[in-house]
Amino acid sequence: MVSGVIRFVPAAKLPNRIRELRKQRGWSLQALGELVGCSLQMIGQLERGDSTLTLPWMRRIATAMGVKPADVLLPEDNSASLTVDEQLWIAALRAADSDAREQLTKVRDALLVEAIKQRA
Repeated sequence: MVSGVIRFVPAAKLPNRIRELRKQRGWSLQALGELVGCSLQMIGQLERGDSTLTLPWMRRIATAMGVKPADVLLPEDNSASLTVDEQLWIAALRAADSDAREQLTKVRDALLVEAIKQRA
């Protein structure tokens, strides 16, 4: 009798965010594989880190998911990653008219001055 080893990897220990992003969209491995143009097995291998997540793979997966390639990385591996709050601030700034942008800039500057004072 041959027995196989079952390997369970906690989601927090995965090498990238592919599974997280895929599940957020309610997609199966098969669905993502079809959008990326590869097998569900390959997507599974990339999610688990069994296959190397190269830049070309990151680009293909990110395009299929409608995100930036860097968004596929874990936050600690992506110095450009933003929290949800940071993303909301940026979206509000971009959507604001010139008067609102000026007000937001003043608030930002006041907060930065206060933060510098507190560190001193």
